[in-house]
Amino acid sequence: MVLTVMITSKEIQRKVLKELHECPVGGHQGVQRTYDRLKLLVTWTGMFQDLDDYIRRLRYVRKTNLPAHTLRLHSKKRILNINHGINFI
Repeated sequence: MVLTVMITSKEIQRKVLKELHECPVGGHQGVQRTYDRLKLLVTWTGMFQDLDDYIRRLRYVRKTNLPAHTLRLHSKKRILNINHGINFI
């Protein structure tokens, strides 16, 4: 039996997305592969769309040469720094 953790905090959701997508071992595998790994550990409503949005913003940051620790959110004036880590045991 596989147990997953329901995460309701948006801040923790962002940290989990960052950790799984950018981890040195197995990171940067795109939306579907990252989602497949993610759903084994955690869940929340809209998780696939949140992951897709996160990866799209990362691609935008890379394309526009913004600093790697920033993600542009809903407006062009607001930049959120999510340079935080989360560890899984």
